Amino acid sequence: MDASPNLTPLMDMKPCKKLNLNELLVNKMAKIVERLVGNGNGILINFILGQDIRDVEADENDIEQLILNIAIKARHEIKKGGNLIISTKNVSVNHAKERNASQIGAGFLCEHFIFL
Repeated sequence: MDASPNLTPLMDMKPCKKLNLNELLVNKMAKIVERLVGNGNGILINFILGQDIRDVEADENDIEQLILNIAIKARHEIKKGGNLIISTKNVSVNHAKERNASQIGAGFLCEHFIFL
């Protein structure tokens, strides 16, 4: 399942605030995703949360919408039961070649990411 079409709205310039994705997943999104996806249809939902996750600057509504879109697509794709795993981890790009691949538009170069 390709979630890349969901990334385009995240690139829009919106007011952002610091978010901890683990806290967002545990405190808010886990119950919503479980109700949306796990209603007796054989889908097991697992949250695997990385340790010491860095905060991200993002629009909370966009992140919530991204997670819900992934969950809805999983519900439609996993028709005979299966696993939906939502995980987080810190990722750093340290190699020059990989740094060039991580360029996000003119003037933006990211070295540290949160993998969701």
